[in-house]
Amino acid sequence: MMILSRIWYVVLAVVAAVSFYLVSLAVGQYNRQVSSASDEELKGDTQVVNWALQIDARRRLDSLILGSVDENVKKALKAANGKEPVPAPSRDEGKKGIAAVNEKLPADYKFDALFVVDREGRVIAQTGFDAATSDFELGGYPAVFDGLHGFLRDDTWVLDNRIVRVVVRPVEDEVGQPPLGAVVGFKNVDTDFCRELAKRTRANVAFFTNGNRVAQGAQEGFGAGAFDDLSGELSKLATDDAFKASGRTDVRPLGPKKDASAIFSRLPGDAGEA
Repeated sequence: MMILSRIWYVVLAVVAAVSFYLVSLAVGQYNRQVSSASDEELKGDTQVVNWALQIDARRRLDSLILGSVDENVKKALKAANGKEPVPAPSRDEGKKGIAAVNEKLPADYKFDALFVVDREGRVIAQTGFDAATSDFELGGYPAVFDGLHGFLRDDTWVLDNRIVRVVVRPVEDEVGQPPLGAVVGFKNVDTDFCRELAKRTRANVAFFTNGNRVAQGAQEGFGAGAFDDLSGELSKLATDDAFKASGRTDVRPLGPKKDASAIFSRLPGDAGEA
């Protein structure tokens, strides 16, 4: 009987060991499935954010049609084109028109700054951009250049460590004739912009330029500390093969515990480092 008892102990020990192995295997498989699902969800979120930025640019371009058909804007451009310097009445007329346009826009699509640009790329009127000088011009930017030649354009610029979403729409007067100029809208990528983007996409988003975090937006309950872990990964992007090839990394674990993950994606446009 003693021998049989010992045999049963051995059998039970083996069964327990096998059960533990099977449980460990199941937990490991479950964790891998969860990790894989999280990675796929993160990749999907990245695409959704890109789509949301495209849709936002499209809607801002649509709203800018009010500026491209405004009579005060047209009048200002007609009086300013070919004149040196730009006549003061043209500047006043253009500013009056473009400010009124911004007031008419829905709150979600108001611009932080608006510009009226003549055929030579000179800014003849603006509102919301304190850094503008009398000889300020935007014609050297590809998006504005294209707008002055009749195309709708959107872009992303970095100005003084700020990330700016830009839309450009030509101002046309007669069919078959070159545009009189263009209207240009700036929307700062700031905290409010990020929060709205996060709300629309249900994703946690942060924007960086020149190694600095410019703005962020997160879902309720998301640990803001995870954004701090992103900064340490920025220096590694220069040697990331996927980022160099496509402008987007694979899923990267974050933090000492690797309990969070992120994808870094370059913004399209002239802002190659945002």
